[in-house]
Amino acid sequence: MRVAILFRLFCFIIPTIFWSCNRPPVADFYDADGIVSIHTDSAYSNASWATDSSGVAFALVSEPLEERKIGETSFSFFIREPGSYAFWLFGNTNTEKSQPLQLRFLDEQDETISIHRIELLPEEVPHWVNQDQLTEEPVVLVVEDAGFYKVQLESGGAGGLQVSKLHFSKDGSVIPFGAGYPETTDWRMEPEVNKRLQQSRIPPSWVFGVISNQNRYTTDGLLLDHYYSGGNLTFADTKIGRLVTDELKSEDFRFYTDFTSLENSDSEPSNSRSLDLYPAQNLLDSTHKNLPLPWYRPVESSGFEALRKSIHFLSNPDLVTYESSWLLILPDWYDPLNQEENEISEELMIRTLQFSAFQNVMFAPFQSIDQVAAIQEYYQQLINFRRELFPYIYSYSNRARTIGTKLITGDRNYPDQFLFGDYFLVAPVFEEATKTRELYLPEGGWYHYGTNEYFEGDQKVEVNVSLYEIPLFVKAGAIIPKRTDGTFPVVTENNQVLILDVYGGDSGIFRLYEDDGESLDYLSGEFSTIAYRYFEGDGYATFNIGAQVNQFPGRRDQTDYTIYFNFVDEPVQITANGDVISDEEAWSYHSDRQQLVLHWTQNDRERTEFRIDF
Repeated sequence: MRVAILFRLFCFIIPTIFWSCNRPPVADFYDADGIVSIHTDSAYSNASWATDSSGVAFALVSEPLEERKIGETSFSFFIREPGSYAFWLFGNTNTEKSQPLQLRFLDEQDETISIHRIELLPEEVPHWVNQDQLTEEPVVLVVEDAGFYKVQLESGGAGGLQVSKLHFSKDGSVIPFGAGYPETTDWRMEPEVNKRLQQSRIPPSWVFGVISNQNRYTTDGLLLDHYYSGGNLTFADTKIGRLVTDELKSEDFRFYTDFTSLENSDSEPSNSRSLDLYPAQNLLDSTHKNLPLPWYRPVESSGFEALRKSIHFLSNPDLVTYESSWLLILPDWYDPLNQEENEISEELMIRTLQFSAFQNVMFAPFQSIDQVAAIQEYYQQLINFRRELFPYIYSYSNRARTIGTKLITGDRNYPDQFLFGDYFLVAPVFEEATKTRELYLPEGGWYHYGTNEYFEGDQKVEVNVSLYEIPLFVKAGAIIPKRTDGTFPVVTENNQVLILDVYGGDSGIFRLYEDDGESLDYLSGEFSTIAYRYFEGDGYATFNIGAQVNQFPGRRDQTDYTIYFNFVDEPVQITANGDVISDEEAWSYHSDRQQLVLHWTQNDRERTEFRIDF
């Protein structure tokens, strides 16, 4: 053991003597854990390729040239492990039509290995592409020997081609998503681990209620923009926000209409979570994760088509907007400076609010107080539902920070829908006057949230939709922690009394996360978690409430639970840690809806295992 350690140290100190240590020569980029990741930056600009840092992703932009040129822009990297490397390019075009980008792979002697043509689409944000337009097959670099290789971009043509990143993956095992992986400038790095370590700051807890620009109801955040209709501002529990163009007095949060203003703003208080809503810019730079909360607004579409694209911005892993844990998508018709007059139908307003209720942050803008009055009852229902889900939603803030698991995740093959946490599937309606919605259910069992109808997964289904309905499914085995009332702002309530919705048909787990909701003390360990586990066996089921892990000042000592076991058989006996629960008021079964209801007060420092025999 000592000899091996000394040998490794000696190889590291004197690599030129011990080449057998496999230390590669100096290079700009390497394969690291089978990944080569390259950012385009200003160092690669020339007369044929300019740079653009004004959008959601930095990009090299091809200049219009009459003559096509080869070789002016290339990226060199060293590969240590021979094999087949699948290639992806991250880009788009700012022209009205799709444009091809021709590229070639070169070996160490600058001999051409292969030539490929990739079609870049006229989208407003960059996306990952890897299909060769000539062969209609994925682009692959075949590496026969370790050594230096190049990607060479062809210049010329109409211009407007935008390239932000390049990605190689050995055997295609790691598909890029969002902003891709950190640059592999060190062969010893672990790109997948490094990406997970790009942690997101947690916004203040009130953000996960509802933010609006009208105060018809008590909102968690009230933005005083140019649509604001005025009125009483004495709600003690409502946070007030202003546009940065206004005189800033005692504001709780700020809405920036341009990124430069954010860069020139004062710093946040030392131990509090500030909230600044700002235009998303260069999401390839992971430092944006320390600045909650970027927003993006569709600029190349309107109406229901813009709503559909807004869904894609959050759900499609191929888009750069997928990178942000807390990205907020504004409606295309909402202009915070009120510079545009966009009339919208009541149907579009309702569909927009439905989508908003399942965004990372629920922002409900209106153009007047009259728009609120027209749909006030349904609007309040959406607010209440969102606030009731606060324990579920807020728990994902910690997962986003620690392991990079976002609240909203999607499938690139089905970008019109998304998962909201692990257990909800949301399929917003984006077609005008439609009565049905087709969607894809992933593997597993799924319950329609409105009708309770059960569906097997891994299939497409079509469901009926009304105007006041959004297709929502819950996965079998789900554990959904909820608050009992969503009438009031989230900061006025706590988790002293919780509902746990458990859905039978499969097993599941959930970890509840809590902190003080205001300070940065969670960074030093002042937070708590409780794990819940549900398991279905042959003729029985178990449900575990784990002991509280960690602590923070002011946390309660116990929790009063009402646990709803949905779609289960009638039990003959329930035990808690081996003791039979004989109290008739402790549990009840409702055969008409196959629901077992269990009331339980839990000392949070202890663990309880329930066994349900059927």
